[in-house]
This record gives sequence, structure tokens and C-alpha cells, in this order.
Amino acid sequence: MRSTTRSGPRIVSAATFAAWWMKLVELSEEQPDDNGIYNLITTLYDVGRRSRATEPHFSREARTPETPLGVYRREWRLAPDFDWITGEIDISGLRVEPETLVATLVRTTGIKEHDVGDDVEPMVERMHPNDEHPPDPLPKNATT
Repeated sequence: MRSTTRSGPRIVSAATFAAWWMKLVELSEEQPDDNGIYNLITTLYDVGRRSRATEPHFSREARTPETPLGVYRREWRLAPDFDWITGEIDISGLRVEPETLVATLVRTTGIKEHDVGDDVEPMVERMHPNDEHPPDPLPKNATT
């Protein structure tokens, strides 16, 4: 259901957003068939994209005789260059009311909105362990 109220923006701290994101990723690995968790991650990805806090990430896995060009993966991730210390993310203007989204995120992750400290940078770095070496560019004839 799309929000129909015209209230002001609903802001959450970047640290809280990152904590919710990382917990949802953890839960999705534990419960890969749970559509509710997938839908929450999708919603957070959409919200984050508007603020440039999330982004698609492409990587190539090792080449094998069966896959001489390698296997390319596209995944969503937290943007490593976003200000995760003092940044803020507007979660209004979505398909759901912002307060409903926050309540669902708190209930699902167990992380309350104002319980996250400022030490989020190490968490974000854990999400990007291989960023020292960017992936090779896609060959012109590669398909994903």
C-alpha cells in the first residue's frame, strides 16, 4: 500500500539503516526461502538507492573449464563511500507508511532505531572485504 499522507520526511540514521541491512542479510542466509525478509531487503535497497546508500555490485568468480569467461554475480550492497557515521536516510515516500516499515524492521531484526552506536564503519567494511581489488570488467560478449 502506497503512503498517501503528505507529511515531512522520515529520517533514520545511516548507522541504524546499516545495522538493519546487515541483520536482514544474515537472516536471509539463515532463512533463504523467507519472502518477508527478501521483501524487506528489497525495500531497504530501494530506499538506500535514493540516498546513494545502496548500490548494485558486480563480481566475477573464478574461471573453470565449464565457464571460461567466469561466472558473474550481481548483488545489492551498502555503498562503501556513503557517510555511515553521520549520514541520514529518508525512508518516507514508499509503498508502506514509514512507521510501519520501522516497526517491521525492529520486530524482524530485533534492532531498535536508536540503539545503534556510531561505530558502524567496521560493520560496513565487513560487508566489502574484497574491495581492495575491483573485479575485472565484463568482456564485451559476456552475459550475466
